[in-house]
Amino acid sequence: MGKAKKSFYREAQREYLQKINKICNIEDVIIKDSNKKEIFLQQKENEKEILNKLDPKDSLILLDERGKLFKSIEFSNFIQKIWKIQKTPCFVIGGPYGHNESIKQRAQHLISLSPLTFTHDLAYILLLEQIYRALTIIIKHPYHH
Repeated sequence: MGKAKKSFYREAQREYLQKINKICNIEDVIIKDSNKKEIFLQQKENEKEILNKLDPKDSLILLDERGKLFKSIEFSNFIQKIWKIQKTPCFVIGGPYGHNESIKQRAQHLISLSPLTFTHDLAYILLLEQIYRALTIIIKHPYHH
């Protein structure tokens, strides 16, 4: 939801996107966060925007504070399992108030990066780093160890 406001966040995001693209294709889709005043309406508008971007071959993975926590190797295996069923992992970081229940029900997976809460920009960088790490584990690149 929304582009990074600070240049150092954008630089880090760009760096990880470039690293990932050397291993596999990644598409970075930014959805403008709704400016509705009421939280529920904001979430519904964001949800509609997200669902319009999805392809039937996408496996919707929401980042959520109550989602499953992974160790890096487990996360790598998680991505491989999605690929084996010929789906495309589609990770979605919610807006400041998270995701509403209807999109959580549509999602195939809820995952968490940490029990801690992060800003959207920092969570995005952490997610990109973990995707890159997972890919390097898959291709047996020494980045992980």
